[in-house]
Amino acid sequence: PPPTTTTPMHKAWKRAVSDKLAPCLARDLAILAVDGEAWRPYVEIARATSPEPRASGGRAPSGGAQPVFLERLLVAVEMRRRTAHRRLTVRNVVAREDGVGGYMARALTGWTGDLASIPVKAIFGCHVETSPGVQPGDPMIVDLRFPKPLRKGERHEFISLACEDDPDEERYWINVDVDHHGIAPGVVDGEGKVTGGLSISITFDDCVPEACWWYAEQTDYERLVRPPAGDRRLLEIRRGVVEHTFLGPCHPREEYGIAFRWPQS
Repeated sequence: PPPTTTTPMHKAWKRAVSDKLAPCLARDLAILAVDGEAWRPYVEIARATSPEPRASGGRAPSGGAQPVFLERLLVAVEMRRRTAHRRLTVRNVVAREDGVGGYMARALTGWTGDLASIPVKAIFGCHVETSPGVQPGDPMIVDLRFPKPLRKGERHEFISLACEDDPDEERYWINVDVDHHGIAPGVVDGEGKVTGGLSISITFDDCVPEACWWYAEQTDYERLVRPPAGDRRLLEIRRGVVEHTFLGPCHPREEYGIAFRWPQS
């Protein structure tokens, strides 16, 4: 509201804000309300001048982190008995530096006794290049290469599929390792579509766990401890499907996922 005193500060405020700024804003907002494309210059200015977004709330990534920030990460897993048979992943990334030519895929879906990698296929927006691990015995390195290198701040969507052929490899969780600059907070629109953040869905066949729950930033042991009845982390299995969207940001150097307990019989 207009200032009610005549102090120099309030007079200056009225002159600058009420008399000059407010009419300019009203005029520009009226234009933007009519022409949606008129927003574009303002969006570009904001992208160029604002600090880089961090899902970490200021938490720095590790020195070897992949130089991308994920605005959206969708993980859809199809279980075959107690094995993660297929894992489809949709990634929307923002480059953190110039010349980002791809993304290193690591599809580790649960404890296997070692860090053996799972074969990965390119579905959309990328192609696969493989190379041996750094040390003998290391898992094969799978790079999802982009059609062209990204400039800093440039966005790209790509989809990959990981397949596990060992039907006897029992899994206890579906895990996401944040080995990059973080993941944005989860956003779900009015139609239930995940438009931002990390979301994991798992489809079970006739072998269904007795309990499922989501975990965040826990050790391997902690994530296997079933939450007590009524805990908000417990997830309902509906028609063989369990899913969870992480509403908070996912921080660099942490792990997030869904764990489950199989029936004893």
